[in-house]
Formats: sequence, C-alpha cells, structure tokens
Amino acid sequence: MAYQSNESGRPEIYVRPLVSPTPQASADKPGTRDPSAAETDGQLQVSTSGGIHPVWRHDGKELYYLSP
Repeated sequence: MAYQSNESGRPEIYVRPLVSPTPQASADKPGTRDPSAAETDGQLQVSTSGGIHPVWRHDGKELYYLSP
C-alpha cells in the first residue's frame, strides 16, 4: 500500500505491506522481536523531498508520485 502522510511536517510518500510483517528475531537473541520492525510496522518512506498523489504502475512494480 502506498499513501501520503504529513507526519514529518510536510507531505511525504510512504509504503507499507497490507499485512503487518512478522516480528523478526534479533540476531543476538533468537526468539526476540527486532525493535526497528516493531517501531515502523513495515512502513518505509520513499520520497525524500516531499511527495503527493502516489500511484502504482499497472503491474505494481513501480510507484509514481508528484514531487512539489
């Protein structure tokens, strides 16, 4: 899923899986959650200087958005 959010103080484009990722075990302590995965819940910012109106290419392999 791709979406626009102003959580950083300006419009940015983010992607995240539709289903939350499975908590990953830490390399040091098997069976423990990776804190970075828990904090982001799979969210990844893809724009770097602002962005609006995200649209996936018809085959879902590229994401287009407008950069103000």
